[in-house]
Amino acid sequence: AYSYGGGSASTMAWLPAIPITATFLVGRRLGFVAAILAIVGALALPYLDLQGHVFPYLMPREELLKIAPFVIVSAIIYVALLGEAYEWANTESRLSLRAEREQRSSAEKALDHQKEQSLITLQAIADGVITSNADDQITYINPVAAQLTGWDVDVALGRSLSEVFMLFDEYT
Repeated sequence: AYSYGGGSASTMAWLPAIPITATFLVGRRLGFVAAILAIVGALALPYLDLQGHVFPYLMPREELLKIAPFVIVSAIIYVALLGEAYEWANTESRLSLRAEREQRSSAEKALDHQKEQSLITLQAIADGVITSNADDQITYINPVAAQLTGWDVDVALGRSLSEVFMLFDEYT
């Protein structure tokens, strides 16, 4: 709010640019704080001037009073627009997250359906099928494999593959 020489070159006219610049350089929170400070400064300086305080480095009182309403209104509009932009960004973010959740949910349902179909197919084929994890524990055994190994399906699950499925060389 200083004028080094007064006149229309006063920095008071540029006061609304401070919160905008702060927002772009540092972020929304500092921009909001800068906008509030701009409003306070735009209100305080003319008030103090009207109360008789002399500020030799400010522009002349008449010019200050001419632009003070512009600065105040500009800062208020800026704060309002900043709030609207923040709400818009939050709304867009929420919509994006909701769409992502719905997409993930539908993908999980499709995967579950595919897994169910695979298990039904493995149950129905005439070959024995056994799956195990990296620790050699049985994670799935179909009824044909259970019959071939002599183990019940429920008993075989979780046991070692080498315990349930013992291979013998017919020649030795």
